[in-house]
Amino acid sequence: MQYNTNLNIEGSTDKLITKGNLELVTDYDINTSEWFISNHQPHLPESFPSVTLRELVNSVLRSEALMQQFPIKARQVKKLVDSLFVKGEELTKPISLAEVDGSLYNIGGRHRTAALVEFLKFIIPLRYVTPSDFSASAELSEEEGIDALGALVNDKFEQALDTTLVRVYPPIQLRDPAEVERQIVADNSSRSMNPAEKSHLRTQSQLGLSPDKAGKSEYRTVATAASQLSKAETVDAYATLFVRKYGQKLARQLGAKPNTLHGLFKKVMTEVTRGPKSDSCLFIGVNGEYLLGSANNASILENYKSIQDLSKCIFENIQTAFERSTDSANFARSLSEVVTYLMVNHSGDYGLNDVVIDNFYVAPVNEESDGDSMEDGTE
Repeated sequence: MQYNTNLNIEGSTDKLITKGNLELVTDYDINTSEWFISNHQPHLPESFPSVTLRELVNSVLRSEALMQQFPIKARQVKKLVDSLFVKGEELTKPISLAEVDGSLYNIGGRHRTAALVEFLKFIIPLRYVTPSDFSASAELSEEEGIDALGALVNDKFEQALDTTLVRVYPPIQLRDPAEVERQIVADNSSRSMNPAEKSHLRTQSQLGLSPDKAGKSEYRTVATAASQLSKAETVDAYATLFVRKYGQKLARQLGAKPNTLHGLFKKVMTEVTRGPKSDSCLFIGVNGEYLLGSANNASILENYKSIQDLSKCIFENIQTAFERSTDSANFARSLSEVVTYLMVNHSGDYGLNDVVIDNFYVAPVNEESDGDSMEDGTE
């Protein structure tokens, strides 16, 4: 079965509904176009327009073509399927759309759209393939029968995409796609977005950065723009590059979430650039490598190489904290102490050899190649 809507879902949607809950799933008549509205949006005003599920899927794809958002999370999709189709709850918060020259763009509701799509994928083979369909396929060879049933189920799924209607907020009328980008980034009443994803989107719209690269050219772009941005915006952009470069690797190794890593980097960077409590504030790897120098130097945010070094040092210290931990509680504590280990506040003219940070070791920093992507083992 093809079932390909090209929605970017992270994680598996297998076992969408458990066997124990199958009997709780309403036997919808998906051949009726308003089956979803009548069951899950019965109290929304009729002034809210209805669009097909196919149009909603295409609106998500158009938005993704403008700006690459974080992947749709399978876990959240499963939660929505459970609340809607197992517990029978209403979808009280409609999907938000923008319209440009007759084309719809999703600005809030990717997970809700995916939940409807994944539910149809799940339920159609179970409820809408009839005994006569199986009988017809039984007359064919095993391989041909499987192909025939697969094609039948896929056809029913495609038909459901074209006929299923969903009520949405009246689309916002915009003049050009650039205005859509601003709507995707802006807060709205239809969806929530964590700081890491907001920053991921803003670096694309504000700085024109690639959504999946964190090489020297990207660091240079942020450094060049630093004088035109606020300190908070600059730190936010560097935090995004850190997540792109190291996030996937840390997620595979220890389950670290992008928003956690984004916040950790911002905390370190804010401390580095805030200004010392005493005469100077140094960021030093325990092998004695001097990285950043005085926090009083405002140009630090415009020194892309120093920020790259800082990113690598944070990454390796997080790994070290994880290696030291014996359980999740210890690791959580260790991760919270990474900032302390990374920062050295002192007064007077001390030599680097006099500075000791527990037993942390940071390997010498090497020059990074341009164009590091999220898939090359570095985000």
